[in-house]
Amino acid sequence: DLIVSQEDTTVEEKAEQFRTLKQNFFNTGRYDEEDYAYVWFKRYELKAKYRQHMKEKKYWYILVFALQKLVFDKVGKYATDPVQVLFSMLVVYSSFSLTYATILFFKWGEIVSAIGGAHDQISMLGRSFFFGAITFLTIGYGDFYPMGLVRILSAMEGFIGVFLMSYLRLHLCERY
Repeated sequence: DLIVSQEDTTVEEKAEQFRTLKQNFFNTGRYDEEDYAYVWFKRYELKAKYRQHMKEKKYWYILVFALQKLVFDKVGKYATDPVQVLFSMLVVYSSFSLTYATILFFKWGEIVSAIGGAHDQISMLGRSFFFGAITFLTIGYGDFYPMGLVRILSAMEGFIGVFLMSYLRLHLCERY
């Protein structure tokens, strides 16, 4: 709170103060406080970059800034909060699965059974959630394959799934 409330320091100086605080917490073994200081360091660092780009009239950076804020801060607090990453993974998986169900309902695409038989009897919602799981987790059993709009979305889901799993792993490996 003391760093944030300083009126006569720049955003860059506040970022540096949080970085120093983070290092001190690390050196003294106060890891929860280190994570907290690290998140605030990264937030101020991003804010400083944003202000610099706006000063240089690089307005395209607004999109980059928004994406970085979403992916790194909101999804997992800069790889410091595994529960938030797991929650984000669940939201992304559910969103894609419900999107697949919507696409199947309106017949804008298809999730086709490659082996037939009992697989053809799975409900639209069941097929959507199963396909979403094997795609998000990049398992790819090969018993279903996408057609139409589902093909494009499944590629995006696979990429996001790999990213989020590696983001979770990053936190767990750094910490433990």
